[in-house]
Amino acid sequence: WEPADIHPERPPPGYMNIDGMFDDDIQVDGKKYQHSLLIMPQFVVKWNVNKLEDITPEHFAMASIHYPAIRHVFVGCGYTMPCPTPPEWVDYLAKYRITVEICALATAARLFNMQNTLFQNFACALVYEKEVVQRFHT
Repeated sequence: WEPADIHPERPPPGYMNIDGMFDDDIQVDGKKYQHSLLIMPQFVVKWNVNKLEDITPEHFAMASIHYPAIRHVFVGCGYTMPCPTPPEWVDYLAKYRITVEICALATAARLFNMQNTLFQNFACALVYEKEVVQRFHT
């Protein structure tokens, strides 16, 4: 399994922690998921995305209306970091003073955990691809 918690502290009760990738699952606060997720500081929802190319600016709408305001979104997918972040995402989120970056799946999870421990109001979108999650075990 691939643990996502490299920060020595865990967020306080009520704040999300991405535990890691286990078998075919992404685990968040002890719950296992087999689909893409949008993880906010205090809750997680199913994200209707199957691959990075599916993502449109509107997929970030929940981050734009969250209170208190989300400051940054990590988008985790695969093993490598595709560059650059699509300008449509940047432009949409900039209207709400939110920054965004694409990271490898495990990197996005680790960065979110660290920032959530520090109460930074960051979000994390994880694109679930079964073969990527499974590769963490081989």
